[in-house]
Amino acid sequence: FQYQGDIFELVKKGATSFHCSQELWSDPLSISTGMNEKKIAELRTGWDLLIDIDSKYLDYSKIMAGLIIGVLRFHGIKNPGVKFSGSKGFHIIVPWKAFPKVLQDVETSSMFPEWPRIITKYLMASTKKDLIDKITQLTKPNKYVKDFQSSMDVVPDLILVSSRHLFRMPYSLHEKTALASAVLLPEEISGFQPKDADPFKIKVRNFMPDVRDGEASELLREALDWNRTHNPEAKTVES
Repeated sequence: FQYQGDIFELVKKGATSFHCSQELWSDPLSISTGMNEKKIAELRTGWDLLIDIDSKYLDYSKIMAGLIIGVLRFHGIKNPGVKFSGSKGFHIIVPWKAFPKVLQDVETSSMFPEWPRIITKYLMASTKKDLIDKITQLTKPNKYVKDFQSSMDVVPDLILVSSRHLFRMPYSLHEKTALASAVLLPEEISGFQPKDADPFKIKVRNFMPDVRDGEASELLREALDWNRTHNPEAKTVES
């Protein structure tokens, strides 16, 4: 898209859903199929951290989204963006602005998808115990029997954290449910119901939150430290 009007013209022709990249580009029109990673890296100016949470059950996704937001806030990210996926999950975003542009002489923009994948795995590890406990409260009458299987069904999708992968844009309609990918406030997640994503009733909000420069620096450093500890052979920068 070059102009806002381009979207309206496509909607008039029947378009209901649009997708966008978590990678940021200096010139998107220069990207072509078969382009090598070096050329792609030269065009990439940054990346947003986009966490895709999905499950067979919306209640499981709510639990996972709440836990991840708690970890993000613990690391100083006060206002992550949240939206309903349109089906049974949520997307959580931390904008590129929040990340350090250089960490120990390594350009952060060049570390996609490695670093956002490491952050996602770190968030999964940090929430694992609480996720099992909270899902067990929903599924098991005996609190001493942990529900490990259900918690495995709600882990964030790492496939999304891959080069040139796209995700549904805010307020696009889901192809199977016709619900809108509505933007939510973090505190609205627990009480959210699919009817709240009725495209004729939703509140229009900005998915991209207002964050401070470098707000996610601590999160990135902690994730890289965690990865180095759990994967000694991993090549990461020193904190």
